[in-house]
Amino acid sequence: MASVRSAPWNQMVRRLLAEDGLTLQELRLAMAIGSETYGWYREEASVGRNRLREAAKLDGRSFDRAVSSLCDRGLLEVVRGSRGRGKRALYRLLSEVPSTLEASNGISSDGFAVAEPARPPAVKRPQRGAQVAPTTAPLQRRVIDTFRAHGGNLEYGDNRPALLRQVKQLAKNGVPESVILAAAAELGRQRAFGGFLKQTADDLIEAGGACQWHGVRSGLSGEQLGECGCRACGEWAAAMTTAGIVA
Repeated sequence: MASVRSAPWNQMVRRLLAEDGLTLQELRLAMAIGSETYGWYREEASVGRNRLREAAKLDGRSFDRAVSSLCDRGLLEVVRGSRGRGKRALYRLLSEVPSTLEASNGISSDGFAVAEPARPPAVKRPQRGAQVAPTTAPLQRRVIDTFRAHGGNLEYGDNRPALLRQVKQLAKNGVPESVILAAAAELGRQRAFGGFLKQTADDLIEAGGACQWHGVRSGLSGEQLGECGCRACGEWAAAMTTAGIVA
């Protein structure tokens, strides 16, 4: 028998229904993102923060908490946009279900494909005698101090727990402490939600490391740019050398 294709929107809805403990705010945000993506026959969309907040009827803190929770649950992927693009981010819902199911075991009585909930990843247990990773508590304290020192506020909502969860996950993934601290400093400067720590760290790694000039390179000499070590400063210095510019 032929297989039946389940529409992406149906897959997303079934995935949300299979998830335990979703709050109303998280569900409203997922529906708003689904409207901007699957509603326009696309898998991802670059959407402004205010547009999504208005569509989901969420205030700023509820929006940040919902984004962080959906990302932690593996339901949402967010790529934050640069300042030059109006701070728009790229949103992609992750249904994590197969697009086709065999008719023999994936068809309900009404003739529609039934999407099975995604299975959680297998937990890797340490082998006997393996070295146990050290506690992340000291690193978490340094991240909190760095976040606050650069203007971040941990006194509202679940900003602090979200930040600490992200620190633990980044350390577990082997991300260097220097990158984690640089990401915390960047979030503090932007007064951003702590749940964006992982995404900020990923952005820094993709950019070749943290920029000691915080992206402000106008008026810097080639020698100063070379002191930074990030890829963007290196490319800027190389372009200055090629053009014969001496700052």
